Amino acid sequence: MVGPIPETKNAMHFRWLGFTSQDPFLHTVAVHEYSRLCPLAGRSFEITLLQGLCGRHQAINL
Repeated sequence: MVGPIPETKNAMHFRWLGFTSQDPFLHTVAVHEYSRLCPLAGRSFEITLLQGLCGRHQAINL
């Protein structure tokens, strides 16, 4: 299967500014039909961000 793998950038920087990168990431992925047809894969160099996303992606893959 070939498909996009979205990657988060500078999550700690935005969190320091008071923003969360999890919600915009999930929203962006959710608006694309691809995420409803195929499994979601994501990339990040920050393990805490990936841990926070774990399980939440289930809500958009319906």
